[in-house]
Amino acid sequence: MSRGIPYDLENTIDFDYNQYTIQSPNMVMPLSQPAAPATAATNRLAISADEMAELLGISRAHVWRLHSQGRIPRPVRLGRAVRWDRVTIERWLAAGAPPRERWEAMHSGNN
Repeated sequence: MSRGIPYDLENTIDFDYNQYTIQSPNMVMPLSQPAAPATAATNRLAISADEMAELLGISRAHVWRLHSQGRIPRPVRLGRAVRWDRVTIERWLAAGAPPRERWEAMHSGNN
């Protein structure tokens, strides 16, 4: 006999509130985030547009758009392949992702 409870209490899942924190009124996050798995891009010296997009968390098309607008460091050509130096990209991000012209000026011997 149902007493007005819309669900079966025996089938509910226990929730341990000690492992989570409230980030906003409707969002509960785990206290410790799992480490992101290492990708092939994190181990390579030169990364492709796809790997660059993954590294930056944007689409491949957006990588090419940023490149054509001069907003990311210049890639290098290895034969027909276009690659970005991973270490340069990491340093560029650490510097606040300045436009290419300013980034190159920061690293030229003429300033």
